[in-house]
Amino acid sequence: EGLGPEHRLEHVEAELDRARQAHLDRRWGDAADAFAEIDAISPLDVDDLDRLAEALDLVGRGDDAISVLRRVYTARVAARQIEKALRNAFWLYRAFAFNAEFAQAGAWIARATRLTAGRTDCSEQGYLLLPAAERELRDGDYQGAFTTAEKAAALGVRCGDRDVVTVAVHLQGRARVGEGRISEGLVLLDEAMLAISAGETSSRVTAWIYCKTIQTCHQVYDVHRAREWTVALNAWCDSRP
Repeated sequence: EGLGPEHRLEHVEAELDRARQAHLDRRWGDAADAFAEIDAISPLDVDDLDRLAEALDLVGRGDDAISVLRRVYTARVAARQIEKALRNAFWLYRAFAFNAEFAQAGAWIARATRLTAGRTDCSEQGYLLLPAAERELRDGDYQGAFTTAEKAAALGVRCGDRDVVTVAVHLQGRARVGEGRISEGLVLLDEAMLAISAGETSSRVTAWIYCKTIQTCHQVYDVHRAREWTVALNAWCDSRP
């Protein structure tokens, strides 16, 4: 207040630098607060909105993350940034699925799928297969889930996307556990967790897959494995702010 336009612009740029650095340092709470304050004064560009959405998601402000992700998705589609829009739609799906709002979650994937019409080689199509595999898991179609996740993993490998590969391998593991092939499934879960504990995946994937792995360990009463991966992930977390 009281600053001229030039000084207000300088102030916003300085605050943006601070918010981006907090995001880079994985100080998610600081990043979320800083980006949100700036957005209330001067609307963020789409890349910074994406950073804000990730930070909000990781500090558990799911409803706020959804609101921002909608803005990001709309801007990406308008700019014909299809692959990035597909990824944003996937995280919208995850946010709604986390709240067990599966109708809205599925609607976002259906909307995003329409963007792929006529595209024969889209590196983000793996993100559209992951929700299908999750749905098959929920329906008890474990072989179908394994096959769908296998296709997603192949896309991830081809495109060099560690997030897609890791989530897909994890889903394959849960499918095998669901079939009663416990040992095979746990080996696949371990493979996914190895990538996570090595810091090869994004923070959102790390948080999600760790929680689901521990849940599966509880399901099969494998307390030792749950403890081992918790120790590994604690070490990973301790190395970050």
